[in-house]
Amino acid sequence: MYSLKYVEQLPEIYTIIKCVGSWDIEFEFIVDNFTQFHTIMRDLKNKFDIIRGYESVIISQEYGINYYNFI
Repeated sequence: MYSLKYVEQLPEIYTIIKCVGSWDIEFEFIVDNFTQFHTIMRDLKNKFDIIRGYESVIISQEYGINYYNFI
């Protein structure tokens, strides 16, 4: 398996998730715009030929849940 050291060093990386199922791995990035995201993904595809394709989802805002309120 390829090393994740390169991806771990990217300043835009938020988290790396190893998956079971349709995907082997999932990256979450925090970027300023869609162009920046596609530039990162193009560079990853060029550097690592094992990446055949990718799917993306844009999350513009996340709402947190305080589980302590339910106790």
